[in-house]
Amino acid sequence: MICPDRFDPASAAMINLLQPKLAQVTSTSNDLNNFSGSGTALFNRDTADIKINYIPSQKSMVFGRYSFSKSLVFDPPLLGDAGGDATNGGQLGDAPGLIQNVGMGATYAFTPSMLLDWNFGFTRQRLGATFDLGSPKGLDLLKIPGRMAMARLAATPNSITAFRRFNL
Repeated sequence: MICPDRFDPASAAMINLLQPKLAQVTSTSNDLNNFSGSGTALFNRDTADIKINYIPSQKSMVFGRYSFSKSLVFDPPLLGDAGGDATNGGQLGDAPGLIQNVGMGATYAFTPSMLLDWNFGFTRQRLGATFDLGSPKGLDLLKIPGRMAMARLAATPNSITAFRRFNL
């Protein structure tokens, strides 16, 4: 038996974060307890399309179309508040998106064997993903002292550095 006052505070905090997930540990035939990770992700998508054709004469035709697809994907961390990989193997957190597409075209028959066919299209794709990597979990949650002790690691949010991303 290990005396509880000898537990490292960071380890104790991590175990407390893992407590809800430890219920998912399953026994196996070789008496090893394996963690079977599972969770629920969110995938919502709304899509709409419209196309209008206009035939002013037997020799000509004009069309226009517009489509959009709006989406929201949420992939929570596998270990809940303790972090971990994405539940469904995607990008952690919210990933909103909007894809818009517009097109138009025209056809004109000069003769039965000579045609003019014109098409134009434009696609705008906006995809993003956000997850809280800015909270200092190492210091605030796990109480690990000395986080960002060196001035060169104390980066501003606009600076380019790998150390800011992990925020330990």
